[in-house]
Amino acid sequence: MMTITRTILAAALTAALGLAATQTTHAAERSLALPRLNPLLKAWLQKELGPPDAVMEKKEPTRAISAATALSTSKTEVLVYLIGSRTCGTGGCELYILEFDGKTFRKVGDVTAHPPIRVIPAPYGQHPDLTVMVEGGGVREAYATKLRFSAGHYPMDGGVFSGPALKNPRTGDLMIGVDDKARAEPVYGR
Repeated sequence: MMTITRTILAAALTAALGLAATQTTHAAERSLALPRLNPLLKAWLQKELGPPDAVMEKKEPTRAISAATALSTSKTEVLVYLIGSRTCGTGGCELYILEFDGKTFRKVGDVTAHPPIRVIPAPYGQHPDLTVMVEGGGVREAYATKLRFSAGHYPMDGGVFSGPALKNPRTGDLMIGVDDKARAEPVYGR
């Protein structure tokens, strides 16, 4: 029941942002990745990342895919997976975890990871645990690990997070799947 309520609230809040929360099929699972980058989110990302680097953007434009889950009736957690030469390395690409109150975004997490990115439902009003894939960046064998919200944020180092491996890597609701990377939209330009 709680997962259904969170999904309905996320859909309502993303609709208020001018988005339709559609789902894409991924081998018997449905990703909750949003179909478009919200203009407000795009502007926030441009400010956060700074001006585009002409050389890097020509080589591989910075693109993003996002997903949202409701924290309460007034706040949404937005996951933004950034893809491009300035946001990716051997350990994966940057994952921003943002809190959105209907007007502004606040970064509450920043890690380097690989999809699939999942949300493990939490009690209403609390930040959920997230699961991500860790590989590369010195990690020899890929594994799923959990990101916990603690002391007001998720991990914020921007680097590869190396928590303990999960016994079941498919734990949680799929938010951003591996195939969603193909639908990522440019952060700069159209």
